[in-house]
Amino acid sequence: MKPSLIIFDNDGVLVDSEPLIKQAQIAAFSAQGAHITAEWSYANLHGLRTQDVLQKVSEYTGANINAEACITEFKKIITELFQKHLKPTPGVLNVLAEIQALGIPFCVATSGPLEETYLKLDICGLDKFFHQNSIFSGEQVKNGKPAPDLFLFAAKNMQVNPTDCVVIEDAPFGVRGARAAGMQAYGYMGGSHIILNQGIHDEELIREGASAVFHDHSQLLKVIGLL
Repeated sequence: MKPSLIIFDNDGVLVDSEPLIKQAQIAAFSAQGAHITAEWSYANLHGLRTQDVLQKVSEYTGANINAEACITEFKKIITELFQKHLKPTPGVLNVLAEIQALGIPFCVATSGPLEETYLKLDICGLDKFFHQNSIFSGEQVKNGKPAPDLFLFAAKNMQVNPTDCVVIEDAPFGVRGARAAGMQAYGYMGGSHIILNQGIHDEELIREGASAVFHDHSQLLKVIGLL
């Protein structure tokens, strides 16, 4: 059945940002005496909101993290990295144009902060597809992924029944949240962060409820049944 709305995660799905995010996280937390690796971050923090990331790292490292200072340092580092290195995921511009031509609405539901999300989409030339009223953030809801709140919030604002939505995610937490919202979920595993993959493979997304996993955006329309 043709979906009434396609909801995209942002980091690792629309923009190839995950390796940059991990790099900035490691540096910002290290300045607070909290030492993590990119592999641990990917396995434990992938898809979470900032406040949930801070809590997880604090629990894992036992460090007394100054949240404000850590966030400030992270923003400084990540903005520089984005400006220099951020790119869209391969093929995403083409597939968004194809979905637009089919007349199917789409939006973003990301754990990332709104202002940071606007910046990422702008740098990658994706802002032409996503107006600010179709971009939704975990900071706008009580509970972040893997809770269903963000997906339900996006569907409500886009005036679509949750059961008529399809979600494209790369994180198990995101797939779990989409399924909890009563939505069909598909896993995208084509971002460059896959090299950091430590046990988070296609099978884990399937276990969380993804109907299928694809590795190239050229496969998206076929995978969700639009071709």
